[in-house]
Amino acid sequence: MEMEIETTNTGGKVLAYNGDELVGRLEFSYEGNVMRIDHTYAYKEGMGVGSLLVSAANDYAINKGLRVLPVCSFAGVWYQRHQQFADILYKEGSQS
Repeated sequence: MEMEIETTNTGGKVLAYNGDELVGRLEFSYEGNVMRIDHTYAYKEGMGVGSLLVSAANDYAINKGLRVLPVCSFAGVWYQRHQQFADILYKEGSQS
């Protein structure tokens, strides 16, 4: 599966392709140095598309030095299951 990340000044998206077929999409936005994961869509079930999308967004945030705020419930569950990334999560009231 291939991942493609497209960004703008206000946010972006991660697209997942299986060959030429779009099988998932994750949308994110920026608030300062915080990347909000707003929505995760998996168009094919049983392929792990959602997890791959959040993982790709997480890697992007790490590479850009961003904190992550998982607004989307799927992303929130992903971070609960991947506690090794808890240090990059944005916490209300924190300065960064």
